Amino acid sequence: MSREDRPKDPDSVESYVALATGETLGAIAAGRWSETMLFDLEQASASCPFEGLEEAKQRAQKLAQAYEDEALATSYDLGLNEINHLLACLAEESAEIIQDTAKAQRFGLEDRHAKGGEKNLRERILSELNDLLGVADLLVDEGIFPAGWQDLEAQAQKKAKVRDYMVYAINTGALKLS
Repeated sequence: MSREDRPKDPDSVESYVALATGETLGAIAAGRWSETMLFDLEQASASCPFEGLEEAKQRAQKLAQAYEDEALATSYDLGLNEINHLLACLAEESAEIIQDTAKAQRFGLEDRHAKGGEKNLRERILSELNDLLGVADLLVDEGIFPAGWQDLEAQAQKKAKVRDYMVYAINTGALKLS
């Protein structure tokens, strides 16, 4: 909605004041509403002044300045910031591993047709695992994850747990060894 299209009636102005005075501060911080709100509040102050308007204008000005000073980015206005971009990449690579693993369960690790490519599903899973680790390294490079984040003890514990559950699955008849 453009600034010209925004309603200027008192109810709208009061809702901007409620936002500017902090009742839903998260909504402001999530986008560039403070700048638009400031514009609307300035327009409204001439036509329908009411209690709290000056405080709302000051709050909107502070938020607009803080937004600019911090260079806050959201997916709605400036795009993702570096952290969210890398986390989205991590999620994407994880999803690709899930997808290829599910296909391997249905068609077998040696299948090349499920994805229509040169690599079989085993090779694709390994490729996606390497992509995931590459993104994890980028998260380390950016200081988002600590260097040396891999915990060999935790990995050993996970292996033991998976093996224990495999034995349990065999005992229940849910898992058949090949």
